Amino acid sequence: MPELPEVETIVRDIRPVVIGKMISGLVMRPKAQSNLMNVDPQTFYEHTMTQIVTTVIRKGKYIIMPLDNDAAIVMHLGMTGKILIREVPNVSFDERFTSDNFVDRHTHFLMELTDPSGEDEDIELHFNDVRLFGHIWLVPHLDDIENIPIKGLAELGPDALGITIQ
Repeated sequence: MPELPEVETIVRDIRPVVIGKMISGLVMRPKAQSNLMNVDPQTFYEHTMTQIVTTVIRKGKYIIMPLDNDAAIVMHLGMTGKILIREVPNVSFDERFTSDNFVDRHTHFLMELTDPSGEDEDIELHFNDVRLFGHIWLVPHLDDIENIPIKGLAELGPDALGITIQ
């Protein structure tokens, strides 16, 4: 299971490449739709497509991606989950997700992120999970990062990396 330091490393690695990017494509494999915890895929799509990622933060082992419409995508990697960032291959979005040449068979959720200004390369964010123990939530209205209504996340105490000895 990815522990807190690994999750923090993932957040630090993906933050600079996803901030300011627009979600221009989303695909979820049918067997992984049970990992979408609180909404159906269509609702998730409607709240996230064409939205811009404003930041990436970690709270406990949860990865939180607030969007410019005040929604947020929350991910927990479970036991075997990974987030991979890849360059966009030169084939159509639909073709990428059906071809094992371009997407690992354990990638269950793929998000294409494009730079609205056209200055940076387009990228793909792959949620890869061999055992399907990871979870994804949509928070439609992120009013307060400390009060996200997700069981487990809401009960977390002070962050281990934020505690200082005085």
